[in-house]
Amino acid sequence: MAFLFGVIIITGGLGYRLIEGWGWAESFYMAVITVTTVGYGEVHPLSVNGKFFTAFLIIAGVGVITYSLPIVIRYFFEGELKGIIKAKKMKKYIRTLTGHYVVCGYGAIGRQICAELNKENHEIVVVDHDPDTVAAAEEEGYHTIEGDACSNEILMGAGVQQAGGLVVATNEDSTNLLVVLTARGLQKNLHIVARANRKEVTGKLVRAGADKVLFPQAIAGSRMAQLLTRPGICEFLDIVFQDSQLELTLERLSVEPGSPVENRSVQEAGIREKSGVTVIGMTRADGTVTSTINPSTILNTNDTAIVLGNRVQMEKARMLFAG
Repeated sequence: MAFLFGVIIITGGLGYRLIEGWGWAESFYMAVITVTTVGYGEVHPLSVNGKFFTAFLIIAGVGVITYSLPIVIRYFFEGELKGIIKAKKMKKYIRTLTGHYVVCGYGAIGRQICAELNKENHEIVVVDHDPDTVAAAEEEGYHTIEGDACSNEILMGAGVQQAGGLVVATNEDSTNLLVVLTARGLQKNLHIVARANRKEVTGKLVRAGADKVLFPQAIAGSRMAQLLTRPGICEFLDIVFQDSQLELTLERLSVEPGSPVENRSVQEAGIREKSGVTVIGMTRADGTVTSTINPSTILNTNDTAIVLGNRVQMEKARMLFAG
């Protein structure tokens, strides 16, 4: 709107200058009072050509006002201004986040990812290019950035440089590849989990910089097969990990230097007695993985234990493993 007014006033000033031969100040003054239709009267008597030109300016000015008024009303009174202010506040808040998780793509899989992260009370920033999808994420209480996740600017706005992890879960493999590549360039140590919509893209995503790649169709197929062949086990695991009253979960805890469990056996450290969690696996500092855990298993410095327990027990276990 301001641009159109500017063009009309400049055109008017030049027109009066050329047609009537007035000075620049008089010409632009006449253009302004004509376009705004304030009715101050003519600066000087107009020639016939000047009158035709003035009529053109009046029509143009009224046309711009008629076109612009609904936009202005909608901007101020139908929420657009409020939405712009809200988006600016959101971006400002996101800049203060550290260790949060960025989820690119808020489709069916993205929503489930956010729901699981939300259970752990993690800060989440959703990035999606669709306004309706972004609005849905906001209604769920997530921080949002509307735009193309392949853009450096958008990912930086989502705080990937300070994020604890990034999930790329759009429906397009080409988009996922570019997002992973862009994010890896912004933060070399960022933990990236990506979705592959086609199995042959898995390797490409890894080469682009993804730490882990999941192929949802393969996971769903394996799960359905297990439901057919081992329905009782699957039902038990569903109850254990999804029942809100049990709230059991798995977690990796590193044996930090100076921690109460360092260089002690599982029994000596009293992990189960002091926290309630059960150690079910171990990744040694050299990368060796073992699932054979007994009371005499030693917890060496920088080993990683896989433990099972509820949220309260996990908090106690974190304190045991921390230095």
